[in-house]
Amino acid sequence: MRKKSTIRKLFKPAVFVFITGICLLACEDDCIHELGDWTRTTAPTCTTTGIGTRACIICGETDPDTTVPVIEHYLNGRNCTVLCFDFNMEEINSGTFTMGTREVTLTAFRMSRFTVTQELYQEIMGINPSSFSSNPAEGEIQSKRPVEKVTWFDAVEFCNKLSEREGLIPVYTITDRTPAAGYPIINATVTAAWANNGYRLPTEAQWEYACRAGTAADWHFGNTESNLVNYAWYSANSGSITHQVGLKLPNANGLYDMHGNVWEWCWDRLGAYPSINETDPTGYASSTSRVIRGGSWFNSAAYTHSVNRFSYIPFDRNHYIGFRLVRP
Repeated sequence: MRKKSTIRKLFKPAVFVFITGICLLACEDDCIHELGDWTRTTAPTCTTTGIGTRACIICGETDPDTTVPVIEHYLNGRNCTVLCFDFNMEEINSGTFTMGTREVTLTAFRMSRFTVTQELYQEIMGINPSSFSSNPAEGEIQSKRPVEKVTWFDAVEFCNKLSEREGLIPVYTITDRTPAAGYPIINATVTAAWANNGYRLPTEAQWEYACRAGTAADWHFGNTESNLVNYAWYSANSGSITHQVGLKLPNANGLYDMHGNVWEWCWDRLGAYPSINETDPTGYASSTSRVIRGGSWFNSAAYTHSVNRFSYIPFDRNHYIGFRLVRP
């Protein structure tokens, strides 16, 4: 959005005045400058300032000062003074699809482009529980490997802590936590307030709908298993380790690693699908196991199918289970 300056040049050189984030440029002539958007000569990062210039859209005069710092910046809509990690949330449109034998209708939601990385988990939780915490594959970045060895309870507490960091309303209420502090959490009572705007685990229906991206094939790219190496890390190509997120091709929703790398915790308890059509289902009511989806570096191709279901006890921690995020 353009902002106008009404300050005329009174002295040299040109002067920048910062008033509530608006930069007003006083120039050498009588032009009342209307400043365009910043052009960042050097983009800021999470740890360094950047350098930027702006030009008047009326006379074309460019700010001659090339040392003006650009400090506040945003990554994927998040102010980096709060948190600056690349877990962009992709818009998933509302729709209806066949899940099992019934039709499921979902409200639009957003899902993280990647599974939660070790660097993000460390930033929010203060620890990195991952088995694969060193020795990444050649050319890969260790901190951008998926976090694993987290219990289902750890994952829901992470969602709450991330929500609090970003000023959102947490979805989960966690009581009777064991242990009372520290990790891993091996037991707790967890309830969900779905109307809140914070981060949460995907429901099983959200996960499958987002993964399939309008397809009905074995994988979101089709039925040809030989193409799986382009989209997934699994037993045939993983080298028995996890890999940096986002190195394979995404699906049509812009989501990476929906097949392979690590299994992903979902909200739902494992149970038989009901025979009736549903809207925004949240799963079975009484099972003790929680659903995981997607397959992993450890598994064969069949385990990575879009519709394949598996489950684990929620206090279990394994080096092939991670998770990704959802928001309204």
